[in-house]
Amino acid sequence: MHPELGIAWLPGASKTIHRFRRLAPKHCSVTGFTDEFALLAALGRGEIAVTVVEAGGANHASIVRALRRIHDAFPEQPLIAWCDMQHITTSELLEVLSAGVQDIIRNEFDELRLVIDSTLTTASQRTALARITRALHGVIPKTLRPICEYALEHAHEHLDRETV
Repeated sequence: MHPELGIAWLPGASKTIHRFRRLAPKHCSVTGFTDEFALLAALGRGEIAVTVVEAGGANHASIVRALRRIHDAFPEQPLIAWCDMQHITTSELLEVLSAGVQDIIRNEFDELRLVIDSTLTTASQRTALARITRALHGVIPKTLRPICEYALEHAHEHLDRETV
C-alpha cells in the first residue's frame, strides 16, 4: 500500500469510522465519503489506496450499489468490507462479496491493529497481482500462467522447485 495515499471509508457518516481510524496504520489517512460519486472522483485523481465499506444495516443497498460502481470503474481498486457479524445477514454478506470485495474485517473479531494492517496489505497485494497477471497475459504461454500466478501470489515466501 502506498503510504502517501489514503484509505476511503463509506459511508462517511458512520460512527464506526472513528474506531477504524484508531486501528488504521499511522501512516495512512482515513477519509469518509458520504456518497460513491465523491469517492469515484477521488479514485480518479489517484488519492485512494484502499476502499473500506461498512456493510449491512440500513445503508446496505446503497453500499452494494456503490461497491459495484467502484468495481466496474476501477476493477483494480482494493475493496474491503467492515462487517458486524452479529447483525449482517448471510444474503447481505453474499451480496457484498459478489460486488467485488476482496476481504472482510469482522467487527469485534478483527479489531486489532496487526489484523487491520495485514488485511489492508493483502488486499493491495491481490490487486497488484491481478494487474501484473493481466499485463503478462499475452506474453506468457497459457501453460505457464498458473505457475507464474502461483509464484507471484507467494513471492513473499521461500519457494523451491518442488513447491511450485
